[in-house]
Amino acid sequence: MEIKINIGMRLNEFTDPAQSGPFNIKRMRGGDDLDWIVKTLMTRSPATVKMFINNQPLYRGIRIKHDAFDYGEFRSLEKREPTSSSAGLQINIDTCLEIEEFQALRSNSAFCTGSLDLATEFGSPFLMFPFDPFTYTWSTSFVDLYNDIRAADEKQLDLHLEANVRQAAKWFVDTFGFRSDNFKLAVSSGHEILVKGQYALVNLDRKWDLLEALQNYRPGK
Repeated sequence: MEIKINIGMRLNEFTDPAQSGPFNIKRMRGGDDLDWIVKTLMTRSPATVKMFINNQPLYRGIRIKHDAFDYGEFRSLEKREPTSSSAGLQINIDTCLEIEEFQALRSNSAFCTGSLDLATEFGSPFLMFPFDPFTYTWSTSFVDLYNDIRAADEKQLDLHLEANVRQAAKWFVDTFGFRSDNFKLAVSSGHEILVKGQYALVNLDRKWDLLEALQNYRPGK
């Protein structure tokens, strides 16, 4: 079957050189293709696969037609520029996270969540499987790492940064519970997660085909 990439997608999801993707765009037709996808996910994303099998999937919503592909591999952008949000707020958030030694920032990460409803707000939802090794950032306080911050304490963050950048960073991270550990809890929270690294997306329409194949997977066969 010919793989057709639909015109309705955001082109930078596929052509930006900083993203180095997509690669291995496939249709799931069973047989060799499905076997290859299952082996790839089991090998390169074992923790997320285990959560998926246990009914705790991870989703990513992207502005693309939902039937553009069944499986694709991507890499998070190195210098993501906001298209519908404040560049200044992104810089402030990233400044605080970077000072506190977080690696996954708004400007270099793919956004994902354990909430299908939240993922759908950002576009067509796909199942997401981050490949090892990857880094991630999430907040125990904020569901949406942009809108919730903007609504809650954007002005207060500005004031803290103007007074003392290092103290502001610590205040921001501690006050709002930013973490880079316990990925399972991050997914189960339904909050937005920033993931830096390479990852696979699987068409949500193929969820049950993939689940059955993963459940029946036997290494070495």
